[in-house]
Amino acid sequence: MQKKIFFTYVILILFLSSIIGFYSVKICADYFTSEYQEYLLNESKAAASVFKEDYDMDNFSDILNFTKDFSERFHFRITVIHHDGKVLCDSQEDATQLENHADRKEVKDALKGDIAVTKRYSTTANTNYIYVAIPVESKEKIVVLRFSRPIEALTAVRNQMMIYIFLSVSICSVIAFFLAYYFSKRVSEPLDELTKAVEEISEGKYDKKICMEYGDQIGALTQAFNRMSGKLSVSVKQLEKENKKMEAIVNSMLDGIVAVDGNNNILMMNSMCRSLFSISQQNVIGAHFYDVFQDEALRQLVNRSQKEKKPIVEEMVFKSAYHADKILCIYVNPITERKTYHGDAGIVLVFQNVTQIRKLEKLRSDFVSNVTHELKTPLTSI
Repeated sequence: MQKKIFFTYVILILFLSSIIGFYSVKICADYFTSEYQEYLLNESKAAASVFKEDYDMDNFSDILNFTKDFSERFHFRITVIHHDGKVLCDSQEDATQLENHADRKEVKDALKGDIAVTKRYSTTANTNYIYVAIPVESKEKIVVLRFSRPIEALTAVRNQMMIYIFLSVSICSVIAFFLAYYFSKRVSEPLDELTKAVEEISEGKYDKKICMEYGDQIGALTQAFNRMSGKLSVSVKQLEKENKKMEAIVNSMLDGIVAVDGNNNILMMNSMCRSLFSISQQNVIGAHFYDVFQDEALRQLVNRSQKEKKPIVEEMVFKSAYHADKILCIYVNPITERKTYHGDAGIVLVFQNVTQIRKLEKLRSDFVSNVTHELKTPLTSI
């Protein structure tokens, strides 16, 4: 029981930890990327504003100084692009060696008058970059100031963040495992005790008690179980007392009694019945009626009572090779419940030994016949 609960907790913890870790990394990565872009955008706007106010776009020397100064100050790669796509200056590469940038997405968007932010692979630097392109207008021309930073710096931060998240989730998972073990043990131990107690009750130990003190539902269940056990013990003892009393009464009767169920299995037999039929088999309860009583006429009487579902009274003579013949008056009555006959409820047989009565009746009959004969003879002579 404890293993099932514990492994259920473990699977649930691992599942939730995986989901939490995955979404935490995703949310944090998106947040850092957004903040990184926002920072780059704000710095780029500030640099473009300074360039527009303090530098002459028509002076190549000013453009070169701007790219050099701001690239070193903000650690940007700055590229100045003419409106026809020609690269005028680049802080990291030789502008004369760079191809036309008119087809770059951020340049296209900036030439439309918008500030463009894109992430893409740079064929020049052979790495992924975040680009911010800002259009700057002068009297004679439009140039695009493009500020960029490699995403590798963001990737390093994200990897570090993933390590921290993984460590945090791992520590929380370990703590959760210990808590799961504790709670699974706390839940399973009372249930195991209850299971053992129920098994002992099923074996006949009806006075079994559980000694556990909990202030929750388990404690309430334990108290309810102990109350049930106490009441059950009292009820069973009372039933045993009544059964013994009934058994003593039945065994004290001078008539033999047998009760069978709907399948003709013996439910009860008193000692007088054993004596009448000389039954030496000790345990006849549960045995089939036909296995204990071999007389065919008696079997037919039982079958007739079951079919007709009504009481039958009949006398039968039972012959024996070792004892004198017995004349028994047999009362066969179906077992009823609430005055309603049930075909599979069984029957009760009562065997009354009338052998002596019938002998006395025969003696009386013979005596009366003899007296009558003796009286008739002198009267006839007279």
